[in-house]
Amino acid sequence: MKILILVLLFVSLPFVTVARDEAAHNDCLLQNLKGAKTDRATSQVRTACYQLYKKFMPNKKRQPYYECLLEYLDGVESDEAVKTIVSTCEEKYN
Repeated sequence: MKILILVLLFVSLPFVTVARDEAAHNDCLLQNLKGAKTDRATSQVRTACYQLYKKFMPNKKRQPYYECLLEYLDGVESDEAVKTIVSTCEEKYN
């Protein structure tokens, strides 16, 4: 009986993780897109949220880069500023 419970727990764990990651991904999008003013900023935020919360095997080494994007892209009003933030985060965390 204990083995059956352990097997069921082990099999269901990935589904719980996916549901948690989906909720975190959605929260990330809602929180970080509210101030998006350009399509380029929107695209970068979507990518960062996906990489941080939804990607099956996220690259932990790149996590600070994506967090940098989310921190500094909020409210940016020009594509040139988005480009500068992306390259600065890239330089800082690579």
